[in-house]
Amino acid sequence: MKFLVLEPNERVAKMYQKFFEQKQYQSSIVPDETECMKAFEAGNFDCVILEKSIFVENKRLEDQILEKNPEQKILFLSPYMNMDAPGISRATQEIIEKPFAMVRLLSQIQFQKSKKILVTN
Repeated sequence: MKFLVLEPNERVAKMYQKFFEQKQYQSSIVPDETECMKAFEAGNFDCVILEKSIFVENKRLEDQILEKNPEQKILFLSPYMNMDAPGISRATQEIIEKPFAMVRLLSQIQFQKSKKILVTN
């Protein structure tokens, strides 16, 4: 599997990278939404992991990603995300409380491959 992770915190980004390397998965870890879109457009990812819904030029980052690839899997990880936010379907939510074990994150991704957008807490 190949992951794109938007993570501005350098320590957390290193944790993701080390974990995915140990599992022999490919990952691109980017620090901001501009780099995220550049990496997304340049690569083919099984899953995009975002900390939260981010607006870029009055449009959500996840909407921009889905416009380019409507089948892209997107996973949100945030204890602060409003689960009742417009545009987030209850049918696509999965909850993993933070902090979480990386193994649990990976098993959830593998289990939920059929969903487009996953939201975890």
